[in-house]
Amino acid sequence: MKLNRILRSLRRNVVPALVAGAVLGLLTTLGSYLLVKPTYTASNQILFQVAGMEKVQDPSLATNYATTLASSYTSMVNQPVITVPLAETVKLGQPALAANLTVVSPRTNMLATISYKDADEAKATQVVTEAGKLLEQAVDQTTDKVGTQPRISVVQQTVNTLETPGSAPTPISSLMKGAMVGLMTLIAWLLVRALLDNKVRVASDLSELDDSSVLAELHEPQDAALLARAIPFLQLGEPARILLAAARDDDGAEATAVATAQALAADSRNRVLLVDADLRHGLITRQLGVSGPGLSEFLSGQTDVPEISRTDGLSVLSSGALPPNPAELLSADRFATLLGQAGDHTHIVVASSGLLDHSDAALCATAVGGTVLVTRAGSSRESDVREAVALLDSVHAPFAGLVLDHQPAKVSSRRK
Repeated sequence: MKLNRILRSLRRNVVPALVAGAVLGLLTTLGSYLLVKPTYTASNQILFQVAGMEKVQDPSLATNYATTLASSYTSMVNQPVITVPLAETVKLGQPALAANLTVVSPRTNMLATISYKDADEAKATQVVTEAGKLLEQAVDQTTDKVGTQPRISVVQQTVNTLETPGSAPTPISSLMKGAMVGLMTLIAWLLVRALLDNKVRVASDLSELDDSSVLAELHEPQDAALLARAIPFLQLGEPARILLAAARDDDGAEATAVATAQALAADSRNRVLLVDADLRHGLITRQLGVSGPGLSEFLSGQTDVPEISRTDGLSVLSSGALPPNPAELLSADRFATLLGQAGDHTHIVVASSGLLDHSDAALCATAVGGTVLVTRAGSSRESDVREAVALLDSVHAPFAGLVLDHQPAKVSSRRK
């Protein structure tokens, strides 16, 4: 995808992207501030006492021994001897308990700290309180005696619970979070739209798809005269036989075909025959209000002379009754014979169904002097245009060029 196409897509989508980013950013800000709850950190400071240290002559040696002994008991908090009964007491799973429970061993002051984080303040307090009790019981049950005193004991526990710093959203933090989400939404929206936008919108989009020139851009019905003036230079044979078809039915080539035929007929030197070869829908036949035996009756052999109607200065061959086998009828030699015998007309404009929706249009394309592929701005997809051009090449049908119609396609009922 070329840079100028990406830039066009960004310009088209910047307003909806800004709206989406602003809305999502605002919702994120409000949600963060109103719905996000703070967490609480409960801590239990446990003071150990080691007996007999006054008899050690080297103070540093006594301190090292005491802290090492206290640390060995503190480490029991993370072992099953304490975690299993603790989980049962506070009714928590051991994975959740292990993820939020931290223990800091004594260093020089014989203080160990057990901490636990939870959104429930009472639960956090309960966990560290029960952990302290279980640790004290384990110390009492396993320590030996120094005389009449236990070698090590827990002499004090201090529980304190505070809101975890930074866990509660503030207006500023919520606003920053919302702004970040909004900005990311804006960027993502623009990038996705730029990468996925596969629709033809301007003539340069078509130039990037195919080397053939864009014969005309149609903004108003009278702009069909631009295409009519280009037709004499397309080498379409005598009489000039041209098929106007779109890649898809919904791209609405019928209206472009009618407008082009009328523009050709506006020149008194031209005798124009408009053929409604869309035997699946017959939209032109209905639009112009023509009736009588038409193309389907001629191709099926029900009549040897199709009825040509005159309307708006045009000769019109209607689709006739819609048959159950359009492709079979159009593949017969009678269709090419019909176009070849219309020698009293200078131009034959054929309209058919979508090239990629049915095989009918490709069959028609092999019987004319050239096919003009009608694309609808904002509707036709680049991938469809590429595929339609490749299809014409595969059936050896002469490709005359492209038309970009900016007018909205007329909504008409179709019989699938």
